[in-house]
Amino acid sequence: MTNRQRFEDKRMSIAATAEKIIRETMAERGLKKPDARRVVAREVGVKPGALERLGNGSLVHVERITDRINAYVVQRLERKIADIEHELALARLKADRTVEPDIDRARAALEDARRALRHDGK
Repeated sequence: MTNRQRFEDKRMSIAATAEKIIRETMAERGLKKPDARRVVAREVGVKPGALERLGNGSLVHVERITDRINAYVVQRLERKIADIEHELALARLKADRTVEPDIDRARAALEDARRALRHDGK
């Protein structure tokens, strides 16, 4: 594999990553592609035109934004993980709250049944 091929592979990989982030932003925020590109560019710390040129293959210095895009991907994943952990904690709390009243009701019913059996046996 030549250096040029390696460069093209890296460029295509980072371009695909940037495109995926833009599509996710479109879906998450209900934006059209140019608006989503602007949002992503702002959050990544590059100009929207750089992402556009990356996508159409005309960005000359891909290496200048590769680290920023990769760091942004890591931030997004960390944010998603934190959101999911928060949802999981809430679900666990909710599950604990719904189980305890059921257990309390079952205990009360069992105690009522025991009392009823004691009264019937006397």
